[in-house]
Amino acid sequence: MRLEPKQNSYGGCIEPFCVTWRLSQPVCLSERPLHLDALLAWARVREALQSGRTAQEALKAQLDLPLESAVKGDDQIWKASALMFRFQSTPFLVQMTRRTSTEELAFARETIVTTRKNKITQGTGQFKDFDLRITCQWVEKVEAYGVGDIAAVGALLEQVSALGKLTRNGWGTIADMQISPDSEALEKWRFRTLPSVFEKTEWHYPGIGSVRPPYWRREGWEPVWEFAGM
Repeated sequence: MRLEPKQNSYGGCIEPFCVTWRLSQPVCLSERPLHLDALLAWARVREALQSGRTAQEALKAQLDLPLESAVKGDDQIWKASALMFRFQSTPFLVQMTRRTSTEELAFARETIVTTRKNKITQGTGQFKDFDLRITCQWVEKVEAYGVGDIAAVGALLEQVSALGKLTRNGWGTIADMQISPDSEALEKWRFRTLPSVFEKTEWHYPGIGSVRPPYWRREGWEPVWEFAGM
């Protein structure tokens, strides 16, 4: 089955598609799933900032994505799945060190942090304040499904150089990305966090979270169907 092409605000045709990434480095994932529309929203905001728009104007750009929407009642989400990682190794731990954030310390204590010294010594190298371990995994490939303007989606995803957390350290570096029409996306875009009013699949369970970018904003959390993966 193939979606009948129709025009969108980007001037392209709407159709189901699949995105496939290959990574050159292990990935470090967050506790919550990474969604395709989150990557596109990040790229749209970045694009707007580079064009000279103000931060407030740029943030509104994430409301205009080259994707089709799914609507049920008052709820609306983008037809974009979570990223599905096909791992080729078991998780392993990597050592990291970092300095204490005086800002986080001040907010945690709800007080102003003061010192007579002109700087707070936090150590260097192995003597930095934080010694922690992060979990990484080698990945065979990463897939995501959506319904939208393939050309516009592909152009935005070209701005994404890595997936997951701690990408500044090289984790999750993308080796190559491919996007192509795929009729299975007509159903597989549902492999994502869904509003509670949407019909769940056998891979969903009740939870609390966000259903649209920016996913990290806790103010947007609501009862949802969490996607457990396949």
